[in-house]
Amino acid sequence: MSALWRPYAVPGVPASLRLAQGEGAYVTDSAGRRYLNAVGGLWNLSLGLGNDKIIERVCQQMRNMAYASLFDSTHTPAELLAERLISLSAGSMKFVYLSTSGTSAVEVALRVARLHHRANGHSSKQRILSFDRSYHGCSAMNLSASGIVRGDVEKWDEILPGFQLIPSPLDESSSLECLSRLLREDAGEIACLIMEPILGSGGIIVPSPEYCQTVTKLCRNADVLLIVDEVATGGGRCGSMFASNLLSLEPDIITLSKGLNSGYFPVGATLFSASTCLPIQRANIPIQFGSTQDGNPVGCATVLAALDIVAEEGLLDRVETLGHRIRSELTALAGERGAISVRGMGLMIGIELSHEYPDKRLFTELETQQVRMRCQEEGLLVYSFDSGISLFPPLTISDDEVEEMLEILRDVISGYIA
Repeated sequence: MSALWRPYAVPGVPASLRLAQGEGAYVTDSAGRRYLNAVGGLWNLSLGLGNDKIIERVCQQMRNMAYASLFDSTHTPAELLAERLISLSAGSMKFVYLSTSGTSAVEVALRVARLHHRANGHSSKQRILSFDRSYHGCSAMNLSASGIVRGDVEKWDEILPGFQLIPSPLDESSSLECLSRLLREDAGEIACLIMEPILGSGGIIVPSPEYCQTVTKLCRNADVLLIVDEVATGGGRCGSMFASNLLSLEPDIITLSKGLNSGYFPVGATLFSASTCLPIQRANIPIQFGSTQDGNPVGCATVLAALDIVAEEGLLDRVETLGHRIRSELTALAGERGAISVRGMGLMIGIELSHEYPDKRLFTELETQQVRMRCQEEGLLVYSFDSGISLFPPLTISDDEVEEMLEILRDVISGYIA
């Protein structure tokens, strides 16, 4: 029994892995066993562990000013970060709220979307749409918008009123048909649609640019705000600071976290367009949200350092090149061994697994967990979803490390296809 109660776990149940050290793309457990961390912590170790450039900036900020509140004051790191993020949005965004996590970034977005319509005199527009294979965080609001865990939440907790799921773009036609009907019939009740540009926990599902263009147009025409949850995809993971740029999405609100800080300090950010905030400004309504560590100067310095590294080391171009190589290698493996679908963008990659001909039966969740654990036994950490595994290696991963990852995947997957 362990005294530590871990996230999404029963109290007292210990973890299968006890980590003690990390450097670059590798972590070492308490027994001295080394693993290539292709899951990137929890998808957030974009620049690897032990990055001296980040550590030096963090230490410098800690020595200068480790904490300052944004409740009744401001400070330079927060202002610089807000300006930097607005600049990276190429002018599409106007304001930034700095928080502590992806969950808080999304909750701020949902609250402001509803507040926008109230301030605009449309108090009936409060319903929130999201996808049935989505995940947006662990607060009550966020879980209510997270389709992938809806069944589990309903067993033991309550879904908040005003949240409605629509089909994910596995079948883009059906998804658009449902969205179009809802926006045509119930636009007067709908505040926003929140969507991940690439569905992460739902299995690395990448919609087409044409689908995204249609979603943007439908939301605009219905006066429904489009929130793009880039917590997993933003910060360079997909080969651009914002995956929405690559998919022709035009968000009113963007949420960020994992890729911003590379895991060195808890930071979330929510970016808002000018039109989203204008009614709130005119009505002079303050946001009813705030936490002690929002906009922590050490966190802001961490993000600024990470953004500098991505720019100075040309990592976005490298992500695109490496991502193409990895997906190509895995696609070849898929043809030989029965992994029926390789999906993703940049260094966000999913491998959906099935058994070989004739039945082509998808792997069960238990089978994918077995594949994940087998990878761990071979020295590779990966993530799993209901019918496959996913990869989120550091953007700084070397060519040799990529080959090591692919070699282990070839060996493990070939042993499970039957």
